[in-house]
Amino acid sequence: MKTLFPYIRRLAQKTHVLYSLVTTGHPTHSMKKIAFKCFWPNFTTTDQFYLFAEFLHANFHITVTPDERDADIVFYSIFCSEPVHLDHTKKNIFYTGENLKSARWAEYKMIFPEHDKFDFYIGFNRSLSRNTLRAPVFLGRKYAGNSPFSTLRQLQKPRILVPKKKFCIFLQAGKSESQYREKFCLDLMRYKPIECPGRILNNCQPLDNNRLSWDNKIEHYKQFKFAFAFENSVAPGYTTEKLVEALLGNTVPLYWGDPTVDVDFDKKTFICRSDFGSDNEMIEYIKFVDQNKDEYEKYFMNPPLISKSLADERRYIDFFAQFLDKK
Repeated sequence: MKTLFPYIRRLAQKTHVLYSLVTTGHPTHSMKKIAFKCFWPNFTTTDQFYLFAEFLHANFHITVTPDERDADIVFYSIFCSEPVHLDHTKKNIFYTGENLKSARWAEYKMIFPEHDKFDFYIGFNRSLSRNTLRAPVFLGRKYAGNSPFSTLRQLQKPRILVPKKKFCIFLQAGKSESQYREKFCLDLMRYKPIECPGRILNNCQPLDNNRLSWDNKIEHYKQFKFAFAFENSVAPGYTTEKLVEALLGNTVPLYWGDPTVDVDFDKKTFICRSDFGSDNEMIEYIKFVDQNKDEYEKYFMNPPLISKSLADERRYIDFFAQFLDKK
């Protein structure tokens, strides 16, 4: 009998909506209870992650409960230490901003069900499936008080070139898996000094990357001609905030990572490792651009963002409307 309860509840909800539509001409919006499980430490739904905070509250009838057993919909991320068992009487949504195929997440499969066990998937994957939303991690952040959608639309226009006094910045809080970006930075340092204010390769007044706001970080970048935007691993679609922050900081990003990055971003606005046969070839090209004003200025002639869908807020509303009621 217990197995019939979820179906009876759904039928009752549908009947109520139909009755409301017939009698008033408008369907009744149901307030959905949502819960978040296995998200990162100190995660909050009020101010830390835009897509699951302001965006959902502004566009949908929801209330957040701390107990997933009391929720209609449960959002899962990957920060769990014990195996996860899904309650299929609820909608289960999976979210990650991480490259789960990298060695860092080797234990992930021991803890989580396969992705097809979830009702919906939100991540960086490029998929046309209706139950999958491509939402790279930079969509979780507000920039200068603006939504990420508004900020990305700024990158659909050419950037304004301003004078630079410094050569290059390498700002990293943690080591990369292969330490490839650290090695590349050290190799480029043979040409000119590079400021490293993060925990990795620190050689100047440190910036606390945990407390440094994204806006301050972007503002700090504006002093430099170039900024490292190397990902910690490689996977199609895995473009993180590193490239976006370097572009917003009005630098020429030095990029390594997503092999499909040119689907979203114009390679005429950054220097991409995949365009060169070797590290040394890319380093020689960076030197050439640094020493030639006209070549450097070319990187500011085109809009960095060529993807229309990434900045289209309606696409995200349509996705969440599959299981939440719009306001």
